[in-house]
Amino acid sequence: MADEPETPEEVLRGFWTEMHLWEWDAYRTMPGPSTAPVEVSRRHRERAGAEMAPIFEKYCTPKRRIYGQGIDRSIGSPPEYDPDATAIVDVTYESLVRVVVKTERRTGRHAKHIFVLLKRGGRWLIDNRFFYDGDGKIVRIHL
Repeated sequence: MADEPETPEEVLRGFWTEMHLWEWDAYRTMPGPSTAPVEVSRRHRERAGAEMAPIFEKYCTPKRRIYGQGIDRSIGSPPEYDPDATAIVDVTYESLVRVVVKTERRTGRHAKHIFVLLKRGGRWLIDNRFFYDGDGKIVRIHL
């Protein structure tokens, strides 16, 4: 399809952009903790999770993700993904079907991440994300 991202970099930028917009909207419409009963807050999180699902379907490998997707996803401000503040600093093709992309967020929450993308059905999809902790160790984290 013409509107499908073709390169790993396009996949990442598309994912970051859609997740950024999703989280801003989910945060903006989130009921305040002092004004919303627990059930209202839960319904909001369920709706937000349902609205996020198509983003994961479009950009990520299909697998069970315990954290970071659906009702368990944290919602905050500023959003976790910021396409304008994140630079792709290295792209390494480890094989015809696996690429590792290193990124650096240069404003706000400074962070260095590693994304692993796999080629499935002719499309690049995000499979995993890692970050460098305070000791420089690579730690796997949720998308």
